[in-house]
Amino acid sequence: VASDSLRELMALVHKSLLHRTTAGIYDLHELVRSYAPEKLERDQAASDPIQDRHCSYLSAALLKWGVDLKGPRQQTALTEIHAEIENARAAWNWAVERGQVERLDRSLDGLCHFLEWRGRYEEGEAACRMATEKLGAKVSESPTASGSEPLLLGRVWSIRGSFNWKLGRTDTASQHLRRSLALLEQSESDDPDVRAATAHAILEFGHVASDYDRKEGRHLYEQSLALFRELGDQYGMAQALYALGEVARLVGAYEEAKRFHEESLALRQTLGHQSGIADSLRGLSNIAVKQGRLEEGERLIRQSIAIHRDLDNRGAIADGTYYLGQTLIFLGEYDKAHAKLEESVVLYRDLGDLNGLADSYGGLSFVEWMQSRYRQARVHARMCLSLSQDTGHQFGIAVGLGMLGSVALIEGAGAEARKLLQESATIHREIGQREELGWALAQLGAVELALGNVPQARQHFYEALHTAADIRSFMTFLAVIAEAVPLLIVKGENERAVELYAL
Repeated sequence: VASDSLRELMALVHKSLLHRTTAGIYDLHELVRSYAPEKLERDQAASDPIQDRHCSYLSAALLKWGVDLKGPRQQTALTEIHAEIENARAAWNWAVERGQVERLDRSLDGLCHFLEWRGRYEEGEAACRMATEKLGAKVSESPTASGSEPLLLGRVWSIRGSFNWKLGRTDTASQHLRRSLALLEQSESDDPDVRAATAHAILEFGHVASDYDRKEGRHLYEQSLALFRELGDQYGMAQALYALGEVARLVGAYEEAKRFHEESLALRQTLGHQSGIADSLRGLSNIAVKQGRLEEGERLIRQSIAIHRDLDNRGAIADGTYYLGQTLIFLGEYDKAHAKLEESVVLYRDLGDLNGLADSYGGLSFVEWMQSRYRQARVHARMCLSLSQDTGHQFGIAVGLGMLGSVALIEGAGAEARKLLQESATIHREIGQREELGWALAQLGAVELALGNVPQARQHFYEALHTAADIRSFMTFLAVIAEAVPLLIVKGENERAVELYAL
C-alpha cells in the first residue's frame, strides 16, 4: 500500500519507527500510529490516493479470504482476517462512502462471514446497514444504474437480514430478505451471479420462515437447493441440505433428516469445510438423541463443539453447548446439563442472540422441573416466554407456556395448567413441532386425569402415542408412557401399569 521497498522498511525498523512482529508483519509503535494519521490528514492530495490503495489491497485480500472460508483453508483465513480486521473495516467504510461497487462486492463475503462466525452480529448488521443506505440512495436516484449495483444491494440486504435473524429480529429480517429478493428479481435472471445470490437469499428466508411455519421453511430450502444444484455450487448445496435436515428433524421426520445431514456432511468433507462438517455432526447428534442413541449423540455433539472451538466460531459454540446440555438431561446427568445450559445462556447473551437465549432458559426450566425444583423452573420458563414473545420466536413461546403448564400441574392448579398446555400444544401443532406436541399432549392427559376427566385424558394420551409412533421418537414414547400409566391404575389394570412403569 505504501509502495516502500524492503530497504526502506528496514531503515524505519532501525530507527524504531517500525517493528516486525513474530508473524512477519511490520507494525507501528502506538505513539507513531497516533501521530501518522494526523500528519497524513493535513495533506489531502496525498491522503486520498493512499486510502484508495489501502482499500484496493484489502478488498482483494477479502475476496481471497471469502473463497478460503468455504474450503480447507478456513482456519488460516480466519486467523489472517482476525489480524487485519481493523484494516478490513476501514477499507469497507472507504468503499461504502465512495460507492465503490466492485470493491464492496469483493469484500462482502469475507468480511461478513468472519463477523458472523466470530459472533459479531451487531457489527455485521451495522456494516450492511451503512452499505444499504448508501447504495440504496444511489440506485433509487439512478434508474439507469448498472446491473452490478442492484445485484450487490440485493446481496447486502440478504446478509443484513441474516444478521437481524440471528439477533432475534424476525420481522426486520423478513423485511430485509423481501427487499433482497425484489432487487434480485429486477436483475438479469440468466446471470449465474444473480441466481447464486437469489439461492442464498431464499435459503436465509427459509431460516426465518421455519420458526413459524416448518412447511414454508422446507419449501424455501427446496427452492434454494434446486438453484444451487443447477449452478453446481457444492458449498450452497451443502448449506441447503443441512437446513432441510434441520427442518425435517423439527417435524419429527428423523430418518429423512438423517439422510439430508449425511449428504450435507459428505459434500462438506469433500470441500474440506470444517465449520460445515461440525454443523452436520451437530445435526446428526440431535437425531441420535431423539431416537434414543444417547451415547452416540453425546459423542457427536462433543466432536462438533471441539471443531468449532478450534475455529472460534462463537455462534456455533453456543448452539453446541445448548444441545450438549439437552443431551445430558436425557442421559440423566442433570448437574452437568444445568452447567452447560447456564454456559449457553452466557454465550447467547454475549452474542445478542435472543432466540438462542430463550431456548437456553427453556432448557434450564426443563432440567429444573426434572429435578423437582419448581420455583426455579417457573422463573426460567417465564424468561423463555418473555424473550420469545418479544422476538416472535414461536417455538420458544410454546416451550415457555408448556413448562409453566407443567409446573402448574405439579402444584395442583389444574385449570391454569390446562389453559397453558393447550396454548402450547396449539403452537406446536401450527408450526409442525411434533415431538414437543407429543410431550404437551401427554401433559394435557395428566391434567385431565388429575381433574377426573378420564375420557379426555385417554384422548390426549391416544393422540400423543400416535404422534410418537408416527415420528418414532424414543423420548416422546418415554414421556407419554410415564404420564399415561396412572390411567391404567384408574381403570384397575394394576399389573399392566406395573409392567409399563418397569419398562
